[in-house]
Amino acid sequence: MKAIRLITVTLLLIIALLVAAATAVVTLIDPNDYKAQIRAAALEQAGVELDIAGEIGWSFYPWLALELNDVGVGYPDKPSLGRLARAEVSVSLPALLRGQLRMNRIVIDGLKLELVQSAKGNNWTADRVAAPPAQPPLESTPPADSSQTPVLEIEAIELRHGALTFTDQTSDSRIELRELDLTTGRVDLEQPIPLELSFALRQFVANQLQLSAEVKLDSDITLDLAQNHYRLDNLSATLKLLEGAAVPAALEVTLAAAIDARIDEQRVAITQLRLEADPLRLTGEIDLRNFSQPELSGSLQSNQFNPKQLLARLGQNVPNTADANALTRAAFKATVGGAAGTVRLEPLQLQLDDTTLDGSASLVLDSGRIALELEGDALNADRYLPPATDSAANDPGDTASARAGSTARDAGWPREEIIALQPLRALNLSAKLDLGSLVVSGITLNQPGLSVSAAGGVVRLTRFSSGLFA
Repeated sequence: MKAIRLITVTLLLIIALLVAAATAVVTLIDPNDYKAQIRAAALEQAGVELDIAGEIGWSFYPWLALELNDVGVGYPDKPSLGRLARAEVSVSLPALLRGQLRMNRIVIDGLKLELVQSAKGNNWTADRVAAPPAQPPLESTPPADSSQTPVLEIEAIELRHGALTFTDQTSDSRIELRELDLTTGRVDLEQPIPLELSFALRQFVANQLQLSAEVKLDSDITLDLAQNHYRLDNLSATLKLLEGAAVPAALEVTLAAAIDARIDEQRVAITQLRLEADPLRLTGEIDLRNFSQPELSGSLQSNQFNPKQLLARLGQNVPNTADANALTRAAFKATVGGAAGTVRLEPLQLQLDDTTLDGSASLVLDSGRIALELEGDALNADRYLPPATDSAANDPGDTASARAGSTARDAGWPREEIIALQPLRALNLSAKLDLGSLVVSGITLNQPGLSVSAAGGVVRLTRFSSGLFA
């Protein structure tokens, strides 16, 4: 018993001496006295230049903590990469001695990154240096068991007031992320991690604003690092398009979904999908396999929406139709499938006002080839034409035709494009449409059908058929 008591007392004395020594080290040694050595070590070991303008703070027990203030970083002879206003990190020393990584709140405040791409290279990678001479192989050691997930616990992560700028001098463009904030709840690899992310986005070309937007995202993230398996549950995201040359009108888009990504299996499943841009709402689920040659499966459907209202919200010209109720009701529903590298919607059901179309549509990703096969009931095309003017309505048809012919002879045929041809030149299309009936210029065509192909800038009408006129 005396021996055990002696050993216990001895161990307690050793621990007390270690704690006292650690306290003395933290108290008597000021890391700010070693800034020059820290800068030299960073340059020698990592090839980066540090500018430590602020104070360095630290503690040893029970938390091995470090605080940095006003630190800049960059590579030699390159534009500055970034600057950090303040960072705090602390690790539980007792847990670290047990092989566990337990951290208190990680705070990164005022991180500003400036990424620059030029014709000579960039400022975020080091210049290539000669490879060191080959070293003799070391004795092989048993590989670590990758199936064992390391113990990692962090009380929270906070990224405040961040900013990221990417400048591409070769294309005279710039992308800016401002007001970048990221916060998490408790980080535990065995539990979902609450995450909130928000930032403001601006894109410039030749100093002209192309896009200004605000993004906000909330989700519960599960990380299985051993299996390369990641989940985003309760995903909710909002995109607000505000202004810019590429934004015809302000628009808000919301997204809700659950995402399950299994990277090693090359599979991503999106369920509970809900995408809204008033008045349009899309719902469904998508399963993606094979990242190199994507294979999609699932389903998509929309609500019944007003196409004229949607065009107005998108900042597009709203056509003036002879029938005010035309282009006011639309919807679609489709099953998604197709072979590798092809997206196919079949069956596909479209509704446009009083007309229903059924069939299929497909897109070949490599070539951009579009194929459409649709069958519909009745379509009155006169409803979608511009309304007749009062003068045109009062003039007899022969008089109007004679006036048009005289004008054409006097002025010649117009040289301007009646329709935009450039999109047609790039079109790669095969389309087939059959209807029960079609009304054009007051004439009813029974069971009309047509087939159209477009490739290489050439558009061909390969089939047109119709029953008797009525």
